[in-house]
Amino acid sequence: AALHLHEPAIASMDWLVKNLTYRPNIYMCTDKQGLILINTFQTPPSDPDCPWKLVSTERAKAQSIEEFDHT
Repeated sequence: AALHLHEPAIASMDWLVKNLTYRPNIYMCTDKQGLILINTFQTPPSDPDCPWKLVSTERAKAQSIEEFDHT
């Protein structure tokens, strides 16, 4: 039964998007497999295989903030 305690303790995806991705210095990149990676950096590393972009900048460029957040 203790194994089933982990699932409710995990934050929902909506909570992560609305609370974590709106913080400063949050970066995202899309790797070669199409996975979106999210991390926090003062200065993002240079990685040609997964170029890090500031989430707030990418969100501002999106046609729809709701759609961006849903992706």
